[in-house]
Amino acid sequence: MRARMTMTAAGLLGLLACSDGSAPSGSGGNREAALFDGIADSIAASGDGWRAEALRHAAELVRLIGDPTTITLSVDGQSRQFHAVAEELDVPMMVCHWPGDSGVVHPDSGGTAGDSTSVPPGGGGSSGPGTCEPEGSYRMRTLIAWEPEHLSEVVRLVADLGSGAVQPMVPDPMAGPAFGGTSTGETPGSPGDSTVTSPPGSAGPGFMGEYLVRDDGIWWSVDGTQENSLEQEGGECTQPRATFDWAEFSCEAIRVQFGFTMTVQRFNMVPMEGWNPLDSVPPAPVPESKVITMEPASVAGARLTILRWTMPPMPPMPPMPPMPPMPVDSAPMPPMPPMPPMPGPPVPAPSAPPNG
Repeated sequence: MRARMTMTAAGLLGLLACSDGSAPSGSGGNREAALFDGIADSIAASGDGWRAEALRHAAELVRLIGDPTTITLSVDGQSRQFHAVAEELDVPMMVCHWPGDSGVVHPDSGGTAGDSTSVPPGGGGSSGPGTCEPEGSYRMRTLIAWEPEHLSEVVRLVADLGSGAVQPMVPDPMAGPAFGGTSTGETPGSPGDSTVTSPPGSAGPGFMGEYLVRDDGIWWSVDGTQENSLEQEGGECTQPRATFDWAEFSCEAIRVQFGFTMTVQRFNMVPMEGWNPLDSVPPAPVPESKVITMEPASVAGARLTILRWTMPPMPPMPPMPPMPPMPVDSAPMPPMPPMPPMPGPPVPAPSAPPNG
């Protein structure tokens, strides 16, 4: 998932600045959900659909829970109050099939079918559209905390159940239902070229975190640990069902205890000014770091359990473009000189007459 984090800090900084934090008045949960939607729309306009979907997911989660929990976060030793909600999400995994000789395709673990990339073998395309089938599911827990007045700061964690450390390739199901893998964490076999899957994002329990700050940019987790546990279940959400992307879930109110300490680093663009192209790599700035801590606390949340999914058919894989013709000189070629005649076989010398 780290590979999908391609938006520049400057780009996000500008988008967050454009989203002024104003929202329709109303209950706290609905007002804050509207703030999430507004920031998501701004970020989506930049082309960062992955993070926009995660924030829209957060907005819907706030609506389903109704009343967020007030918690205390410490950022570099300074304690401040945030609002927070938690989630336990049942994530469907899909295995996608194309007709024979269609190649190897790994759909994104957090995107849609249109985000897939392909490497067809032999340069050929598929003979028709692909299909995706459910292949088990797995559960993850998320925590979303935010500065309540203007959403000037947002802290987001996505974690496996239980305890774990920062892992760079933890999938982000808030961005959309994941593809590939199995409920046991193994990758299904691929008979020939017809079955394609995406392996799980991480080899073991872990979590990923991000810190979005208005007028400052994005900070990503690089180190740390977290713990989460289920405290209470069996309550009612504001709505019994919810739909995210192409999956429908039942909703049950729960309470989850979360606690974590993580080091986050700012995402920096590599400065190109003054860089000598003869150098092997451009000079990278020393990354800025912050430490964010949350002492274990009980947070209101929702358990979303998969009911059904309607996966749209995968589009046909495009054929590889034809090879361009070899370049031909525009000047006409001069005529070839005539070939000299080929010499015939040697003629034997006449023999001397016999002596009489």
